[in-house]
Amino acid sequence: MRPPDEALAAAQDRLRRSGRNLPGGLWVALALVLLPFLVLIGLQASQALSRFPQLLHSQAQAMHTIDVIYSAQNLKATLQDAERWQRGYLLAGQAEYLEPYRIAASEIPQLLAQVKRATADDPEQQQRLTDLERAIGVKLREMSATVDAYEHQGLAAAQQIIRTNTGLDAMPSIMRQIDATIGTEMQIRARNLAQRNGNEESSIRIAIVSSVIAFLLMVFGIAMVILAFRNARRLEAAVLEGARQTAEANEHLRNANRALAHARQGAEHARQSADLANVDKSRFLATASHDLRQPLQTLALLNGTLRRLISLPDAVEALALQEQSIGAMTRLLNGLLDIGKIESGAVKPEPADFGIGELYQALRREFAGIAREKGLEFDVDAANHAVHCDRSLLEQILRTLVSNAIKYTRTGGVHLRARDEGTVVRVEVIDTGVGIPADQLPHIYEEFFQVGVRANTTREGYGLGLSIVRRLVKLLDLELAVQSEVGRGSTFSLLLPKPAAAAHPALALPAPPVRALARRRAARILLVEDDPQVRRATHAFLAGEGFSVTAAGSITEALQSAGQIKGLDLIVTDYHLADAETGAQLIASMRELQGARLNAVLITGDTTSAITNLPRDPHLRVASKPLKAEELLRLIRELQADEAGAGGLADADPGGATRALQS
Repeated sequence: MRPPDEALAAAQDRLRRSGRNLPGGLWVALALVLLPFLVLIGLQASQALSRFPQLLHSQAQAMHTIDVIYSAQNLKATLQDAERWQRGYLLAGQAEYLEPYRIAASEIPQLLAQVKRATADDPEQQQRLTDLERAIGVKLREMSATVDAYEHQGLAAAQQIIRTNTGLDAMPSIMRQIDATIGTEMQIRARNLAQRNGNEESSIRIAIVSSVIAFLLMVFGIAMVILAFRNARRLEAAVLEGARQTAEANEHLRNANRALAHARQGAEHARQSADLANVDKSRFLATASHDLRQPLQTLALLNGTLRRLISLPDAVEALALQEQSIGAMTRLLNGLLDIGKIESGAVKPEPADFGIGELYQALRREFAGIAREKGLEFDVDAANHAVHCDRSLLEQILRTLVSNAIKYTRTGGVHLRARDEGTVVRVEVIDTGVGIPADQLPHIYEEFFQVGVRANTTREGYGLGLSIVRRLVKLLDLELAVQSEVGRGSTFSLLLPKPAAAAHPALALPAPPVRALARRRAARILLVEDDPQVRRATHAFLAGEGFSVTAAGSITEALQSAGQIKGLDLIVTDYHLADAETGAQLIASMRELQGARLNAVLITGDTTSAITNLPRDPHLRVASKPLKAEELLRLIRELQADEAGAGGLADADPGGATRALQS
C-alpha cells in the first residue's frame, strides 16, 4: 500500500485531469460535428427553396393547359349536342327537342370565348380559334335557319336548306380545328411536365445526398455525446475513488490534524469539481435539446413539402425512405437526450393532486386513431381516481407503455385501467400482443434491447423507451411491475399514491368528435420563428398547403404584421424566440389584440417544466420538435375543426390545396 500522502495526491491528480480534459474535448467535438452539419442543412434548405418557385410555376402551367383542354372538349361536346338535338327535331318533329337544342346553341359562344381567353398568350392558337369562330358561326346560322324554316314553312323548306350542305361542310372543319387546339395544348403540357420532372429529379438528388451526409454527421455527433457522458461517469468514479483513498488516509493519519485538514480540503475540492461537471452537463443538454432539434425540424418540413410537390414513383419512394431516416434520427436523439437529462438531475419531479381520468382521456385522444389504423381496440377506463404524482412525468411513462403495447400487438386490443386499492391506485396497461419470454423480462429495461431482435439487425426503434420509463419510475419513487405470457400479451402495472386529503376532481369528458370543415376561405396564419431556415421551410410548407401565411422573426415584427392581417385565424410559433422572448408571451399579446379564442400551435424542443406545466387551453396545441409536416397539418386541422364545432367560421380544408398540387 502506498503512503497516505501519495495516495491522496494521486486521487487529486486524477480529479484535476478529468475536470481539465472534459470541457475542452467536448466543445471541440461539438464544433467539428455541428458546424458542418448546420452548413449542409443550410445548403439543402437553400437549394430546395430556390427550386420551389420553379416547381410551383411548372405545376401552374400544367394546370392551365388542363383547363384549356377541358374547355375545348366541352365546346366540342356542346356543338355535337346542339347538332344532335336539332337533327332530332327535324326527324321527329316534336317540340321537346327544341329546348335542349337552344340551350346548347346559346352556350357555344360563351364556351368559345372561354377557350380564347385561356389561350390569349398563344398567337397560333388565337389564329386557329378565329377561323374556328367563323366556322362555328356558319354552322349555328345553318342550324337556326333550318329550324325556323321547319317551324314556319314545313319540312320541305328545311330539307331545301339542308341540301345546300353548308352545315355538313362546316362540321368536319370545326371538329378538326378543335382537335388541333387540344393537340397543341397537350404538347405544351408535355413540355411543362418534362421541365417539372427535371426540376424534381435535381431537387431529389440534392436532398438525398445532403440527407445521407447529415445523417452520418448526426450519428457521429451522437457518438461524441455518448462519449462525453462516459467521460462524466469516469469523473464521478474518480471522485468516489478519491473519497475512498481519503478515508484510508484519515485512518492512517488519525493523530495528524494538519494532514487530516488537508485531506478534507481535497475531498471538498473533488465535490465542487463534480458539481461543476454536473452543471456543465445539464447546460449542454439544455442547449443540445434545442440546437440539435432545429435542423431536424427543417428536414422534416422540407420532406413534407417535397412529398406534396413530387409525383414520380421513384422520387416518392426515395422521399419515404428519407422520412424514415429522419424519424429514426429523431427517436434516437430524443431518447438519448431524455436519458441524459434524467441522469444529470435536470428533471425535477413536481408532484400534485389530480384526477387520473383527465390524463386517460388525453391518451385516448392521442392513441385511438393509431390503434384503429392497425385494426386494434383501444379501451380506456372512465374512472377518475385522484392520485398524487408529477402529472407530466406520469403521462410520459404511460404514453411510452401504451405506444409499446400498440406496436407489439397484432390482433385484439390494448386496455388502460385504473383500480382503487385502498391507499394506492393501480394503473395498468394491458395488451393482447406477442408477449415477452420469461428469460428476457430482466433485460427489457436495458438500453438498446428489444424483445426478439438480435444485435446489429434492422429494428423499429432503439429500445430506449422502457429504459427511460425505468429512470422516471425511480425518480418518482414508484413501483412498476410486469407480467407477460408469450402469445397472450403483457400487463404493466404502476402503483400511485393517493392525495393526503380526499380529492374528488370532476370527471374529464371525452373530446368532442371532429366535425367536417366547411370549404370557405383559406385560413390566415401568422408564423413566428427566429431561426431563418426553419421559418422559410415552415412558410414554404404552409403556403404550399393553400394557407395565407405571414412570417415574422420576433414578437415586435409579429405585432407589426398583425395590424395588416384582416381576420387572423391562427398562430404557429416557436417557444424560444430571440432576446429571451417566448411563444407563450406572443400568444398572450396577440390574444389581447385579436380575442381570447385565437387558436395557436406552440412548437418547442424544450421538455422542461416551463412547457409541461403550461395551462390547459382548448385553443392551444403544444408540439415537440422535430415536428413532422403531417403532424403540423393535423394540429391545424384539429383547431379548425374545434372552431367549426363551436359555431365559428370554418376555413377551407387545406387538403384541397394538397390534392390540387399532387394532381
